[in-house]
Amino acid sequence: MIFSRALISAFLLAAAPALAAEPYELHGVLSLTGGGAFLGAQEYRTLQAIESVVNGKGGIKGRPIHFAIEDDTTSPVVAVQLATDIIAKHVPIMLGPTLVASCSAVGPLFKDGPVQYCFAPGIYPPPGAFVFSAGVSTRDYVIAALRYFRDKGWTRVALIASTDATGQEGERIVNAGMALPENKSLTMVATAHFNITDVSAAAQMSRIKGEDPNVVIAWTTGAPFGTVLHGYADAGMSVPLYTNAGNIARKQMDQYAAFAPKELLFASSRYLAYKSTDPAGDPVTDAQRLYYTSLARIGLTPDVGTSIAWDTGRIVLKLFELAGFDASAAKLHATLEQLHDFAGINGVFDFRDGSQRGLGLSSSIVVRWDAAQKNWFPVAAPGGKAID
Repeated sequence: MIFSRALISAFLLAAAPALAAEPYELHGVLSLTGGGAFLGAQEYRTLQAIESVVNGKGGIKGRPIHFAIEDDTTSPVVAVQLATDIIAKHVPIMLGPTLVASCSAVGPLFKDGPVQYCFAPGIYPPPGAFVFSAGVSTRDYVIAALRYFRDKGWTRVALIASTDATGQEGERIVNAGMALPENKSLTMVATAHFNITDVSAAAQMSRIKGEDPNVVIAWTTGAPFGTVLHGYADAGMSVPLYTNAGNIARKQMDQYAAFAPKELLFASSRYLAYKSTDPAGDPVTDAQRLYYTSLARIGLTPDVGTSIAWDTGRIVLKLFELAGFDASAAKLHATLEQLHDFAGINGVFDFRDGSQRGLGLSSSIVVRWDAAQKNWFPVAAPGGKAID
């Protein structure tokens, strides 16, 4: 039997396996080294977990995805350089950076696009901006915490804040929260500052102790938080200490176990309120279950870095599912601005509220660190009402 060359070619093409689609690269900048690595490294590993889950199910519309993340070394200057290079690739969106200072530094580059999805909750882009912030805002964390303080009868509040961008933003938000009419029963009895390079905060804590507060707010993130805890222990303080969600990092808590206060409280969002026994059917609970099981498979434990990256990564992929991989920055921006009813691990997102983050006070809780169990447990319901 004689076959034509065309017929043979057609047969070979039909028999050959289909070529795998080229992965779609999602570019980002995170702090993989330097002072912010305790967050950035967890964020990166979480994005890798999402990539594995999504690609294991066939990708997005049949196309695999890949998170192409670069390291800003926790330097705002480096973050700007990397963001500039990414923008030059004409991508529709960039993820990161990790910390407030770097997000603030690169934000102006995205004034007219592409979309920037910052991983720090302490920035406040104006409605309609191309910049978005991940997670619950610092403002909502503080409002929930102050409500919890009122419920506990802690009326004398003290604050110690680092002098970097994170500490300055935290102090501004705390002062604004204290000035709200609902908090008229609370009094700021002392405010202290320290530099993130300081090796001791003992003097500041000694002064705070002299003002007899009922609770101390420590607003700093990473290694400087350890400096605060050392100062707290050296001053012999025993009142509750509350800090921001950026310090919910297990490796960090392992390092501080020997001198951590008995009553150590953290701002948090709803992912830490999950129980494996919660029944299926609630979309947020189901999202949390996928999150916990997916992290367990690769040996990751839930903390603030994994929680921020999980919801952010899934939201970004949802945008491409809705708008397509050929979407322009403008189309992706419009799609995100209208995204709603998206169930994440911290609540149901609705970006139509103009917050540029999609979550509000109802996603903010307060948790306590349990040194014996090495875990965090909720002490306040969403919004801050005490439950302990």
